[in-house]
Amino acid sequence: MVEAASGVPNPLGVLPASWSDELDAAAVWLLQAPLLLAGVVIAVRLRRPAERAGLRWLLGGALGFAVLAGIGHSLLPSAADALDVLGALVLGGGLAVALLHRSAPAAASTSSQVEYDDERLSALSAREREVLALVAEGLTNRQIAERLFISPVTARNHVSRILTKLDLENRTQAATWLSRRAVD
Repeated sequence: MVEAASGVPNPLGVLPASWSDELDAAAVWLLQAPLLLAGVVIAVRLRRPAERAGLRWLLGGALGFAVLAGIGHSLLPSAADALDVLGALVLGGGLAVALLHRSAPAAASTSSQVEYDDERLSALSAREREVLALVAEGLTNRQIAERLFISPVTARNHVSRILTKLDLENRTQAATWLSRRAVD
């Protein structure tokens, strides 16, 4: 490997020594690009509850990047550059999976079949329709809360309002009521 005038190795050995600073800057930006894009994806996904599930891949990739970079810079300085590149690849993989992950709305399977002509059903908010579809799938309040990124108390309150608005007594009646609407 040829050394540039600044003492920094010139990885290709054929470029002029005066280009080494530009190459170093480009390499730094190339390694930072997945990290910057990951930040943008996290910010967008956190604002859209239906898309938060895809974040686990991105967060896993970011954790892998941080661990590899930490190991490289603190324990294995001679391999720091290689571990930085490997960490960027792990982060890029997590980012790719997060971007390609299509999180279907929770209520898509049931509510997409339902005609919203029924005046009782149209009295429900979009979130209540999502919760109703999850109730029809047999999910508990805790499971609904996890799926929609809300608290179990909020899920319970949604179910209670749904039952009141639909003039039903329990979750089983709500599930039956929705399935009948889906068939009609």
